[in-house]
Amino acid sequence: MAGLRKKWRVGLVAVLALAAIGVLLYVSRTTEPSFQGRALSQWLSDIENANDDREAEPARNAVRQIGTNAIPYLLGMMRAKDPRLKQTIINLFGKQHVFRFRIANSTSKHLHSMLGFEALGAEASSAIPDLKMLVNNPNAVRFAVAALAHINPDGVEAATSGLQSTNAIVRRETAGVLGLMGLVRFRTNALPADLDLLAAQADRTVPPLIRALSDSDELTRARAATSLGLLGQKPEVTVPALIKNLQVTNSWRVPASAAKGLGRFGKNAAPALPALKAIAAHSNSRVREAASSAIEAIEAESGPRLE
Repeated sequence: MAGLRKKWRVGLVAVLALAAIGVLLYVSRTTEPSFQGRALSQWLSDIENANDDREAEPARNAVRQIGTNAIPYLLGMMRAKDPRLKQTIINLFGKQHVFRFRIANSTSKHLHSMLGFEALGAEASSAIPDLKMLVNNPNAVRFAVAALAHINPDGVEAATSGLQSTNAIVRRETAGVLGLMGLVRFRTNALPADLDLLAAQADRTVPPLIRALSDSDELTRARAATSLGLLGQKPEVTVPALIKNLQVTNSWRVPASAAKGLGRFGKNAAPALPALKAIAAHSNSRVREAASSAIEAIEAESGPRLE
């Protein structure tokens, strides 16, 4: 009898939880902007699930049609947190096999928010102050920084504010995400306008990342070095700064990341060759491998070696 009562209580809690979730979903859907009869969140899911940019473009266009009406909703998603009760419910229904449905957690909402801001681009400029505040949230920083970087140059500058945070996690994530802007350099279908934009943003991205090479946190220094290499901008100031980090002796991450970063500058990092060769026999295998790869990449672009 006691066992039946316990099962009955668990079942009742599950039903009430489902009812509460249903009400919340209904309310959110009725206030959510839409286009062509589909809610914004549905279009954002289409972007997430698209196989490539071409497949995602219709959904991105739908977000642009919704326009600035999407901003309050996107900011709400970026602010999302998972209360303990909600996380308990997610875990509860994730373990059972009777009901099959998905409850979006905060990370999923942060991702969808970022995709929405990316689609809106400069049209989302009014959201910059709110997103800048969210950069200081360790749980949302990755997505807030990425969202800001896709808006406009002012958004890029706001994104770098995370490098000044007193929270090491925020600084690490910011340093890492800023480098993703440089991935356009490695795309075979990159447009000249995309590369021009990357170069134009260098005044906002490179100086704070160079300062981050001296951060008190090892992972922040390492990620800053990696990001500077991905961006590949301002070699006249970036290469000497990365050379300095090759000489760090109390960490393998920092010199290895600096070596990888230098390798991505190709022939523009030729002045780093002596320093790279000096650590080619480093006691740590990761540093040796990074130095060797960087030397190979730089010399391949610099032409035949002079013996």
